[in-house]
Amino acid sequence: MKRLWTGLFLIVLTSSCAGKIWLESTKPDSKAINSILSKENGESSNLNLKLNHSDKVEFTHNFRPCCAFGTNFTVTLLSIPIPFFKETNTVNYDSLGTHIYNMEKFSAEEMASIGKRTPEVNGLIYTRRGGLIDTAHIRDTADVTLTLFYKIYPRLGTNFEIELPREIGKRSILFNAFDTSKMEGKDRIFLSSALAAKLAYEMAVSHEFAQWHGYRNVSIFPEEQSAYSPEDLYSNILGAKLASALINEQLIFSSIQYNLNMSSWLEQTLKELGPVDKEETQRLLMTTNKIWWDQDIRLPDKFMLRKRDYSLSLRLSPLEIPTSPLKDPATLEIKEFFRIYNLDKIAILKLEIDPSFEDKFNHVPKHIWNKKLTIKDLRKIAQYDKEFDDNYLKNN
Repeated sequence: MKRLWTGLFLIVLTSSCAGKIWLESTKPDSKAINSILSKENGESSNLNLKLNHSDKVEFTHNFRPCCAFGTNFTVTLLSIPIPFFKETNTVNYDSLGTHIYNMEKFSAEEMASIGKRTPEVNGLIYTRRGGLIDTAHIRDTADVTLTLFYKIYPRLGTNFEIELPREIGKRSILFNAFDTSKMEGKDRIFLSSALAAKLAYEMAVSHEFAQWHGYRNVSIFPEEQSAYSPEDLYSNILGAKLASALINEQLIFSSIQYNLNMSSWLEQTLKELGPVDKEETQRLLMTTNKIWWDQDIRLPDKFMLRKRDYSLSLRLSPLEIPTSPLKDPATLEIKEFFRIYNLDKIAILKLEIDPSFEDKFNHVPKHIWNKKLTIKDLRKIAQYDKEFDDNYLKNN
């Protein structure tokens, strides 16, 4: 989870940024047209997408300002305490505004496209079924899922590579060729969507991993206090699944369509999970003070956060605050298979460690350490990260 203190720094985003407005179309095949001309109902499962503007759909290099675990923080900047500054970071589910794809660099054109609607707002929300949720993580992973879909779908079944934004080294996704000649149009969409969701989640996993091992988006802001934060990856899975559902329902053919549908689907999903208001979320967070986090420790001290989730699992249960037990908790899962297709056999995310970050792995046994890592390697190393943190907390 990346932490930027918006109360201290205002990032001005202007229309000089590259716009992300796109408009796609569908291209029916002969089977679809013949079904219209026949006595059938004009239904076809063999829809093909024609992605004319996939170049408009690009990875962001800066995620949304996210929320550190806890509330009413105090902050130190460049070792100097910031007086009279406390940040409250909870929100109401029905006040989240309109989603904007890759909000980090929105343009004036995009702002105009949402009309008089309020631009998106993000924060922490506690829910009765989904535990603690960070909406910025939901949105970021949803956007990454959509981006990956646009890059995967046109080349599905071929050998190709997608270069990802660097963090603690080069990241890329390698795709293997396989036979798609007998695959119907909708199945191509669904398989591309499933791949995009899984890989977007794995990108989020690699981001948490990178934060623990020294990654900083802004050089003066350490991010270790956010690494493996216990609500992060559950929120990321939720974002991946939301975007995948929008893709499968074909609600992503234009930037406006995606933004508006993402807004309504996110709100309805949170409503279904049973959200509490922002004041109750704050109160519940305070019940975990000195247990899961420490309000007396200023950000960005790493050990302001005391509870982390190092599992990096594809299946996660919601984060339940003990004073507010969950009812019918919603366990979320990223699938490893789509029908007969093993997604790991089709695509694999790889991470290379730059020499400048190698000293952050001194606690990792030599038989585990490798400069070139996969997600499976990250899960193994994360357990040594846990051991390192546990020893520190035990002795301090």
